[in-house]
Amino acid sequence: MGIASITHDTKWLQVTFTDGEISEFYVQWLRDNVPSGRHQDRGQRTFDINSLPQQSLREVTHTGDQITITFDPDQYTDVFTTSWLYVHRNSITPQTNPTRILWDAKQQEKIFLADYQTLKNSKKDLHSLLCQIRDCGYGLLENVPTEPATVLEVVKMFGYVRNTNYGELFENNFSAYVKECLIASQTIISTVKENDVFRTFTVNDETTGGTLRLRVPTSKRYEAAGVKKLWDKNTP
Repeated sequence: MGIASITHDTKWLQVTFTDGEISEFYVQWLRDNVPSGRHQDRGQRTFDINSLPQQSLREVTHTGDQITITFDPDQYTDVFTTSWLYVHRNSITPQTNPTRILWDAKQQEKIFLADYQTLKNSKKDLHSLLCQIRDCGYGLLENVPTEPATVLEVVKMFGYVRNTNYGELFENNFSAYVKECLIASQTIISTVKENDVFRTFTVNDETTGGTLRLRVPTSKRYEAAGVKKLWDKNTP
């Protein structure tokens, strides 16, 4: 891959590659990623971009398979290779998005069923399934083994599985957790008092011995605030 041409102002560098792709690079991002700004052995940064003043492009020259850039205000100069810029390109080449297919009765005649074993060995068939998901919003997969954790293998074919504190795969036992909490903590409302402004509920927790008081505004409190009508289920 080579570079066909470059243009720039003080903030942006635009590179046109020989395959026709056009990419733009922001000056602050380029200064933060200068090749000499990392430790050669460990790859760690040797400076903090936040400690530098706002950068600008002073001079940019293209020679062979590399671009030499001088930054202001410190007049720092470094060299970026074509291959590195292409890998980190931010394409601005116009792209056309496919038209989404809306669901209707005709979809019954066009349901696409992908075979799991075939997808594992055919990138072409996997691509067809992903296009189906992109265009229709769903994909159907059959002949999937019923062994535990197979769902992870399916997802890893086209996406990233995030590993949480509970692991990659876990069951949602939230309902059971809430039920256990309700059983363990027996709460009762011991008193209810009301005046012209608030209704106060006193809640006792027999498990912890704690007391909680809840104050809820009454209708008179809302009227005093200028609210004439409260919402209820019969309000249109």
